Amino acid sequence: MPEVHKLFINPIRVLVDKSIPFEIPEIKLSSLGEDAGVVGASFLAVESLLLGEFPYTIDFKVFS
Repeated sequence: MPEVHKLFINPIRVLVDKSIPFEIPEIKLSSLGEDAGVVGASFLAVESLLLGEFPYTIDFKVFS
């Protein structure tokens, strides 16, 4: 879909640029498609568990 940048990406960049006081991150289409939200949420949950920043922690004694 060649018009996707013109219709979606560029307007989003403009809104984000107006909303935050620092350099905006790269905004691009996901290659994960409709699974992007699930993959991102899963990654965040696992990362938070491993770093101990999640309200629940892994009992590592169970794995040893």
